[in-house]
Amino acid sequence: MMRNRQFLFGLGSGLIIGALLLQLMNVAQTQPKMLTSEEDVRSAAETLGLRVYDSSEQVYTEEEWQEKAKTGTASTPSATPAPPSTPAQPADPSSPSTPSAPAKVEKPSAASAAEPSASAKASAQVATVKIVSGTNLTGVAAKLKEAGVISDAAAFIQEAKKWNASTTIQTGTYTFTKGESFKSITDKITTGTK
Repeated sequence: MMRNRQFLFGLGSGLIIGALLLQLMNVAQTQPKMLTSEEDVRSAAETLGLRVYDSSEQVYTEEEWQEKAKTGTASTPSATPAPPSTPAQPADPSSPSTPSAPAKVEKPSAASAAEPSASAKASAQVATVKIVSGTNLTGVAAKLKEAGVISDAAAFIQEAKKWNASTTIQTGTYTFTKGESFKSITDKITTGTK
């Protein structure tokens, strides 16, 4: 009886220790390789077809670059800065101005007040949201709520997590309609569809 008891105790201990070692090996294999030096980061980026920029370099998204090209601010700044403008002289406080009579305001007709124009409706229903690099799902939800696209940020986050949107957010400027479905919004920000 004693021999069986020692055998079963040893067998149970061995199974438990073996299971723990197996779990440790699985965890060690699933851990990503740590990038500890600049050379490691550059080689990892090269294998993914990416480029690493120094912190001193200014990097733009495609939309920002096109906008700067249109406005002409993409050129390098001149070496000599423009002199500061002199402030205007303050008004003489000793002579106060007399208030004028208020202008008469025409009241809009009932027909024009009831029906806003089609362009006003369209602009009121569309919102543009810019997602920058490093923005997480909570940040995106806050921007969408601020723009009036969604009414409940927590509900959006919960639904977006169901579709694994928290790890695949694409940077860029997106156009949404107010009241758009969570699925449609999630599809846009994860696929990069503007």
